[in-house]
Amino acid sequence: MKKLILALLAVSSFSAANAQANSWLLYGNASYNLDKNKSTPAPVGGVVGASTVTKDNSWSIAPGIGYQMNNHWTLGLNIGLGGNTSNNIATDTRVQDKNYAFGPFVRYTQWISKTFFLYGHMNMNVLSGKTTTTTGAISGATNTTSTEDSYNGFNPSIVPGIGMNIKNGFAVNISFGGLSYSNVTTDYANKSSLNTSSFGFNFGAQNFAIGVSKNFCKGHHHAEGSESRRMKDDDKE
Repeated sequence: MKKLILALLAVSSFSAANAQANSWLLYGNASYNLDKNKSTPAPVGGVVGASTVTKDNSWSIAPGIGYQMNNHWTLGLNIGLGGNTSNNIATDTRVQDKNYAFGPFVRYTQWISKTFFLYGHMNMNVLSGKTTTTTGAISGATNTTSTEDSYNGFNPSIVPGIGMNIKNGFAVNISFGGLSYSNVTTDYANKSSLNTSSFGFNFGAQNFAIGVSKNFCKGHHHAEGSESRRMKDDDKE
């Protein structure tokens, strides 16, 4: 399998530099993945069967904005848009998935120096989407057939991470996984339905994600050294 990641600002893009009361946090995640899989069956009677080629591409974008009530807590809203297209050449089938997410988030930030900070970010998202399966779409057949399934649910998740203050409100954020739960009900084209729930606990290098964020101060500008002054204020809280 070949996998090409063209761009990734992943789920860890949640913290802000120069966090302070009465300011705004703006972040955004974007990704695009391209996969190509080719499988060849084992020979039967000395004859090798036809290879199966599957091409997948997926994308996502998830901006969010939050209001920083004090030096630690931020409340806000985030949205998510995404899609995936899978083309199976052997079966002449294309599967297209479009998904949406929306919900509030809460984030807690704790500075450990004037440069580095720890954070925990929790989303409480509502999910919605649809999956369209079309036969004959790849070959361009005139008699294509399509079925459409839809789904709805909710997906709370928690992502811990560490961030590094860069300059002028920008920060780099790094995480290695998180906790998540999902409950989704799928309504199929044949009028049947299925409810599924899952719990995810994923940590490690394979879940490494890096992102950036921007903090907008309200009404005034911070000079160099403001982070250390803020840390002293935090000790009083």
